[in-house]
Amino acid sequence: MKSNQILTIKNTLTLLFGILVLSISAQNNTIRGTVTYATSGDPVIGATVRLQSATGSGTVTDVDGNYVLNNAPSNGTLEFSYVGMKTQSVQVNGRTVIDIVMAEDSELLDELVVTALGIKRDKKALGYAVQGVSSDVFKTRPTNALSALAGVVSGLQVISSGGNMGGSSRVTLRGINSITGNNQPLYVIDGVPLDNTDLNTSLTINGSAGKDVGSTIQDINPDDVAEVSVLKGPSAAALYGSRAANGVILITTKRGTTEQGKINVELNTGIEFENIARLPERQKLYGGGYNTTFSTATIDGREYKIVDYASDESWGPKLDGTPVLHWYNLDPEYPSDYLKPEPWVYPKHDVTYFFKTGVSNTNNISLSQSSDKHSIRLSLTNRNVTGTVPNSSLDRNSVNISGSTNGKYVSFFGTFNYLKNKSLGRPWTGASNRNIILEAYQWGMVQIDYKKLQEYKRPDGTPRAWNRTGYRNTVEDERTKYIDNPYWSAYESYLEEDRDRLYGNVGIEITPSDWLSVTGRINGDVYQYNSQDRIAVYSRSQSSYSEYSQKYNEFNYELLATITKNWGDHSLVSNIGTNYLQRKRRISDVVTSGGLIVPNFYSLTNATSTIINPITGFYDKALASVYGSASYGWRSTVYVEGTLRNDWSSTLPKGNNSYLYPSLTSSVILSELSGLKNSNWLSFAKLRLGWAQVGNDTDPYQLYKVYESLPAINGNIAYTLPSQLNNLNLKPEITSSVETGLQLQFLGNLIGLDVTYYNNTSRNQIISLPTSDAFGYTTKLINAGEINNRGFEVTLTANPVQTKNFGWSSIINFSKNKNKIVKLSDAVSKLDLSNTLVSLSAQEGESYGQLFGYDFVFAPDGRKVVGSDGLYMRTQQLQPLGSVLPNYLWGFQNQFRFKNFNLGFLIDSRVGGKFFSQTYKVAMYSGILPETAANGIRETGVIIDGVKADVAFNADGTYTVSNMAENTTKVSAQAWARNHYNGPTTFDIFDATFIKFRELTLGYDFKLPQGSFIQNINASLYARNLFYIYRTSKIIDPELTNSGGNVQGIEGGNLPTPITYGLNLNFRF
Repeated sequence: MKSNQILTIKNTLTLLFGILVLSISAQNNTIRGTVTYATSGDPVIGATVRLQSATGSGTVTDVDGNYVLNNAPSNGTLEFSYVGMKTQSVQVNGRTVIDIVMAEDSELLDELVVTALGIKRDKKALGYAVQGVSSDVFKTRPTNALSALAGVVSGLQVISSGGNMGGSSRVTLRGINSITGNNQPLYVIDGVPLDNTDLNTSLTINGSAGKDVGSTIQDINPDDVAEVSVLKGPSAAALYGSRAANGVILITTKRGTTEQGKINVELNTGIEFENIARLPERQKLYGGGYNTTFSTATIDGREYKIVDYASDESWGPKLDGTPVLHWYNLDPEYPSDYLKPEPWVYPKHDVTYFFKTGVSNTNNISLSQSSDKHSIRLSLTNRNVTGTVPNSSLDRNSVNISGSTNGKYVSFFGTFNYLKNKSLGRPWTGASNRNIILEAYQWGMVQIDYKKLQEYKRPDGTPRAWNRTGYRNTVEDERTKYIDNPYWSAYESYLEEDRDRLYGNVGIEITPSDWLSVTGRINGDVYQYNSQDRIAVYSRSQSSYSEYSQKYNEFNYELLATITKNWGDHSLVSNIGTNYLQRKRRISDVVTSGGLIVPNFYSLTNATSTIINPITGFYDKALASVYGSASYGWRSTVYVEGTLRNDWSSTLPKGNNSYLYPSLTSSVILSELSGLKNSNWLSFAKLRLGWAQVGNDTDPYQLYKVYESLPAINGNIAYTLPSQLNNLNLKPEITSSVETGLQLQFLGNLIGLDVTYYNNTSRNQIISLPTSDAFGYTTKLINAGEINNRGFEVTLTANPVQTKNFGWSSIINFSKNKNKIVKLSDAVSKLDLSNTLVSLSAQEGESYGQLFGYDFVFAPDGRKVVGSDGLYMRTQQLQPLGSVLPNYLWGFQNQFRFKNFNLGFLIDSRVGGKFFSQTYKVAMYSGILPETAANGIRETGVIIDGVKADVAFNADGTYTVSNMAENTTKVSAQAWARNHYNGPTTFDIFDATFIKFRELTLGYDFKLPQGSFIQNINASLYARNLFYIYRTSKIIDPELTNSGGNVQGIEGGNLPTPITYGLNLNFRF
């Protein structure tokens, strides 16, 4: 009986379920329609149409504004939305055709933006500047994603190596806040603070020698970026405390699709080509050597004209076709060339032959799904790069997983990113005899044929050098004199790198009521970087092998409670939270000493001894924080917000390790006032004002006396004092800021204007001050100094045309920052930042980064004074020759749409600022640049423009000039050119002003039939760093300067930023 009852119930439920399904199926319809603008009647392209139900789906309108939505319940509700337009909800009521007319949203700026700690806020309520950047700027998929931000954010300057091998990018917001400390912003991805350690050596940072391995922030996959929010000032970043003294760049990655229940599959594939361009021009009239005539030598009974092989300059004989023995005619192992003279001419394959076309292939596939209860996304990316120099490559694999599950009271979320980077053969930079720029432009011979250099190694394993010691067939004469064969350097003396990185978070959000939420999360950033560098046996420098390793992990434990309340005309958003940061860094840096014993065996054991770099050690830090904020709004018109954060840092002394960071901001929505609320021309207006204070602590182990290890002496452990005296009484650097701004929107979304003025003052600078050697240390750490940055930023947006077939939008960014070092200390008024190639200093009363050098001596009428030797005189003391900081920056973006085509371009500019070029300085000395051979000056000599005079120098560096007369002394071209090297430094200082056509994109959307397996195909062509529209420096590329560390404005032999062009294909299934 019981079983029969169960069977009856089961059958009844099955029948009822079947009836229900049939009923629902009968009520589902296919709905079509058109969405148009209320003002023009033109179709709205890309409007979202979705069902307001848990099981609903969605679609978007096509280029004609049409949509088709299948399986829509006849009693359901459709929601129509589009950026800048009012969202509409419409009952279906059995209809199969629903047309919608969309009106502009007068509350256009009620959009949510991501602010500090990932808190989403109404943009109109903010009392500080936040500029958003969409994922569109990353469509060109650069290896170093940060380079895509150049020119698109006002107040932000990007100096990037720009190549497909990655490398350094220096990003600064609103100038320089710290004289010797870190000046780059904090990077936060999905709430995870990312480490941005510069992995370059001090020599590389100062432009002297090495390889630009870059910083760790390049571990960002542009395919996963959804949006970027730039928090520019202390007011915006105050909740981050000491880490945000230089602003914050918040990056949000992509999440699951908003179409409920559907698995979205997206495939991106692209190929990119890269060419080295804008190399300095070389003279083509005279070859290598120190003399204008050839020597002769008798070899096997025959007389030959021979080259001055051991020289590394181009002051030699005229390239007139005279048959000579080139370097490759001297090796018996190569009988086809041996003792066969060839013409003395400019080569068919000059230095440009050395550089290849770099090729990058990037493939990404992502799968995503979401509903009202959960979302998940999986992204896999592989990037393979062949660099522009021989034997250089990069392989990068990345995985991104993000997901969330949402309950009524409890939600869980998590994001994980894993990246694996392997690179080989990064190019040498700076004053290294393995740097191609040094060989081709600083010290070298212009007649060298680089195709011939490709056979760089003899059968016995020794190098074939153009810069050999002599012409004889002996071991001594075959040795490299000064400069290695560049192919030998590329294939034998190269760097290998390997970096694994995992970062992400897991968290829980509890919402016990509609006005309270509590979020807890753990953020983690873990990586290990290993590199092995080598200088091969038989190289010009002593052979060596080094191993470097850095292990890093940082965990942040956060708890945040948020209260959101609205009652009547009042609103309140309040947050209170705590954070505990735990960071551990392990560095090991060991190099062989005394040369390698066995060739081609690279191990630390293959040497008589090793040297441990003093940076080897353990670096731990902890930071405990509590913070809170409260934002009050009245009638959606007046907003006041205050924040407060206190940090306790383990790197500061106990008595000074606690510091408070407050901020207070306000905004008034002027367009809500009675006189302006119903204005036809003013859609939105906001006035904002804010004050904030943030700080910057110091690195670990800067307080107490420490010791550095030395190589063992007779088997005994040895230690020494470091060169720097630490300071037990250090205090954090403090930056105080006042910011005000005005935001306007006219005629809906037609024209927008945002203007900001700020004034930031940083005090208690942590400075390493030089001391007397008799003191036992060369420097000591102190708190001193004050630096000020003030300026304004302007962002102008316009959407002049938006019709069915054509659209045009434009953005202009402009920023001007005035930097001044108000005070250093009572002991010094000038502090050297770098003096490896040129003196870069901080000088009281001047802007940061003054280039110091010897200036010309000027007569009272402004003409340059010439000495008795017929060359320009120079001052006896170093003089300030200009700041490396720009006067202002601007960028101009445009996007055009014509039917299925879209076209975009970016022009950006830097105006003002100086840079020093070591390449120009040495290339003049060695006779490589065209000026050294122009107008027949090597035959006729030159009389330089200036006056002879009596000059009396004073002890303070000033001078008086008298008895002036026109200069009539003729000097040789060589003497004149070398005056650029050992005469006034001003010769080698250039204006960094440029206007650059930065980027061009062209895309096409293929319109596919509704219901196709592939929903959409987009093809896009792009090019980056195309050409200069204008540049003041015609000889040296102004973007050649170093992009790593805290040293700016110095070019020591860097590769130019390459031209990149590529094709991307996007498939959505």
